[in-house]
Amino acid sequence: MIIEDAADPDARMHEFSPDHPISKELLGKQVGDTFTVAPGHVSKRQGVIQEIQSKFVYRYQDSMAQWQVRFPDSPEVESIRLLKKPGSENEYDLTPFLQSLDRRREFRQEIVQHYARQPMPIHLFGHFLGQNSFDALLHLAAADDTEIRCCGGSPAETNSALLTLTSQNAVVIDLTSITTLFLLEQTRVLSAIPRRFVVSSGTLNELKELVVTMPPAGETGYAGKNDGGYYMVSESASGRKEKAAVLRALIKTLEEDCRIISGIDLAARPGNLLWTDDAVAGAFAIGEFGVKRVWTQIILQWMASTGSVAEKDFYDSAATLFGWGYQFTSMSSKSLVGAGTLAEWNPNRWPFSRCLQSFRSENVDLSALINIAGRFLAELLRVCSIPELRQGVVTTLLDALSSRNGGFPAIHSLAVFVPRLFGLNVLGAAEALSVFDAWLKAHASKIPVLK
Repeated sequence: MIIEDAADPDARMHEFSPDHPISKELLGKQVGDTFTVAPGHVSKRQGVIQEIQSKFVYRYQDSMAQWQVRFPDSPEVESIRLLKKPGSENEYDLTPFLQSLDRRREFRQEIVQHYARQPMPIHLFGHFLGQNSFDALLHLAAADDTEIRCCGGSPAETNSALLTLTSQNAVVIDLTSITTLFLLEQTRVLSAIPRRFVVSSGTLNELKELVVTMPPAGETGYAGKNDGGYYMVSESASGRKEKAAVLRALIKTLEEDCRIISGIDLAARPGNLLWTDDAVAGAFAIGEFGVKRVWTQIILQWMASTGSVAEKDFYDSAATLFGWGYQFTSMSSKSLVGAGTLAEWNPNRWPFSRCLQSFRSENVDLSALINIAGRFLAELLRVCSIPELRQGVVTTLLDALSSRNGGFPAIHSLAVFVPRLFGLNVLGAAEALSVFDAWLKAHASKIPVLK
């Protein structure tokens, strides 16, 4: 029962005023004391105080325990009863809990497959997982087996986007592009062109809601299942406090460097264009509302060309986007150098590993890849000082190219051009050719013979 000193206590909620007979019996007593529940002529009904709590603590715990009963359409909270294993006094049977993790993983994999195969916008992907676009994009970027559909990647689309940036006045930023800048730690670019960027009040409120809904105290955590099995991750109050501080800093940056305007049609207004890293949402906005659209790599490329962003920041960002699976992110020899630098020239380390694997893709023009590879080889000797690392990188690159249709002839053509690529650097050309020769000898049995 609750001794409620507010007006109009509700007996249906087990609330009693301080003047109620039972309340008077309880006031001043401690755990273990007896009290009269109801007097009688023959005998009185008595009770024993088992626990004393703050009414606020009790209501919170009762709400959590009865959530499924009171809010059957809101599955955010669920209680599970765990029984002890037969013959054990201390070990509980976790089967119902583990089965729920199995189902959750299967559902996640199904949603990821739908996203990969169907034109599903990121906000809808997040909706199925109980997330907004911010957390959904973080989820996709962290997955090694998933690509983020950012744009089509055609030269016409790229040129049109760059031209649009020079002709439109305001750039409306959606939550996916904000998330990308957050991941890249490049939110400072918003201050490079004061008042050019616009954020809707609705988008800003979504970020604020992430902070408000964060548990304020105590240790929390979450469980899941991956290829390695079941896992449990705990999160301390200090960790959540740090995360909340980072989000508040992001919100402050947006409020200070962008114009905050109400309205869901901002990008469709004359003189405005949409900055989104969601290709599906962007295509819908273009088709339905005639919106002009750009994405993060294009924005950074344009800002680098105007001097608003350092060229190195652009190439490093492009390498990182490629590593996170943003498709299509255009590759260049300089962004490949950026990826190698970030990975300390380990071809098996992110994001370099993912960038090198792009040379296996049949969806990218082989001649364009050979051009990038040649320019990259000439840069490699200059930026990587350890011969063993250079040789490992070249070998991995050749392995990737050889898996392509026409890969072996392309590698032979690239080897022929090595002296020209290195120019006066005779020693560098000799080193590169020695790696090519060793690789070709090791793969001689796989090289197709023309008849």
